[in-house]
Amino acid sequence: MTIWKTESSAIRWFDRVEPKVPLSRNTHRVAGIACGLCAFLIVGCSSDPPSEIQQIRPTLQEGSDFASNDLARVPVGSSGVTPLVLGTLRTRADIAEAAQKVEAGIVGIDEARAGYYPQLSAGVISGLAGNTENGSRLQVTASQLLYDFGGTARAVSREVLASQGKYMRFLEVVDEELAETVKTYWTMRRYVEQQAIADKQLQTMQQLEKLSQSRSNEGVNSTTDLLEAQRRVQSAETILLQAQLEMANANRRLSRFSGVSGGIADDALGTINLTCEGEKFNDALSPRVQLAALQKAIAEIDLKDAENALFPSVSLEAVADRDIVGSGASGVGVNLKVDSALFSGGAHRSRKVIAVKTAKAADAALEAARQDITLEHDNAIADIKGQRVLIASLEKQADMLDETRELYRRQFVELGNRTIEDVLDIEDEYFRSLRDLAETRINLAVRQVDCVKSSGRLRARLGLDGKFLHGLALSP
Repeated sequence: MTIWKTESSAIRWFDRVEPKVPLSRNTHRVAGIACGLCAFLIVGCSSDPPSEIQQIRPTLQEGSDFASNDLARVPVGSSGVTPLVLGTLRTRADIAEAAQKVEAGIVGIDEARAGYYPQLSAGVISGLAGNTENGSRLQVTASQLLYDFGGTARAVSREVLASQGKYMRFLEVVDEELAETVKTYWTMRRYVEQQAIADKQLQTMQQLEKLSQSRSNEGVNSTTDLLEAQRRVQSAETILLQAQLEMANANRRLSRFSGVSGGIADDALGTINLTCEGEKFNDALSPRVQLAALQKAIAEIDLKDAENALFPSVSLEAVADRDIVGSGASGVGVNLKVDSALFSGGAHRSRKVIAVKTAKAADAALEAARQDITLEHDNAIADIKGQRVLIASLEKQADMLDETRELYRRQFVELGNRTIEDVLDIEDEYFRSLRDLAETRINLAVRQVDCVKSSGRLRARLGLDGKFLHGLALSP
């Protein structure tokens, strides 16, 4: 094998420093074997990222499906994702922050895998060594881990799990931001509805004011009735102004959340279906629960590390050194090194106790995450059912009040057995019931968002299956 003839640059450097004291052929050969073995392993140890990481961050190649579906790159309007959702994904800084943490975690895997590779170091050693005189020696050390009872493998596995955990946090942040945007959209829609109702109420009150003015001119109504009608008009104008201000504020908030400026269309969500009744709930779909499960797995690895802390590691070590001040003597050696901590002042025992308690805490945290997400989902379902019942009741009430207001108006105009105040009161009550009905419908839509988010299906409902953001898959 040509590797046995490899001559390291470090050995050639020694020769250049002091050519009067040449190294022997055997010394060259031993050093060449050790350093050549390291060079061979450096070339041969490279491998692809783990499959779990490839699922998180597929390689984005030009012209591939991954690149064409990365929402951070595609032109607006070509992704099949509504601008409200696309804008949120692109502009929210905490989403970008979470994505960068995933990238950092993936690099951490390479750092942990470096334990499998040869290690090369160089330095100058000064001082007394045994019976030798005080001097300075240049030392180059190459080492290769042979066996460490799974320590390096556990370190790699831990970094893989940590990267998956950062990815789950990324998905959780995406869900939180998307839910906030959609709920803010429904808040804006609430005031759109309220404005439409207030505008209709103002028109009705103005009609009644004109009717009261006409009857007052005819001497049928008193001046007090006219003043009351005018007061109701003023009240309706105030309600309309409040709805307009609230709608403008909600629209600005929505623009800030989504990055979409210039106003939001009334149908910004299109035909997206966010209902969740009748679906089987599975807490394992929640990024929060998956993150807790990964943290538990990490704690178990840490516990295994603590239990094996006293186990030795076995490595092959090649050392070449040369006196760079005195005689110029040089030496090369290859050693089999067995290294183990014998005494650490109780640190090992403490580390093991900490690891045991941390593992128990992680197990409790997983159960707590499951309980919390299940409770959120159950509460949302209960609220949705209650609001559906309330909507049905409010619809009946609005229909009844609509019939009553028509009756009161006929009795006021034709029979004269109703006062203008009676008519104005029933109109106020009717429009109040319409506002309550619109409010409850919006509350239902908001709770639907909470329900879908807790079930882990929000991204899929918003059309993000098969899509990527900052190179990361939006569906695990």
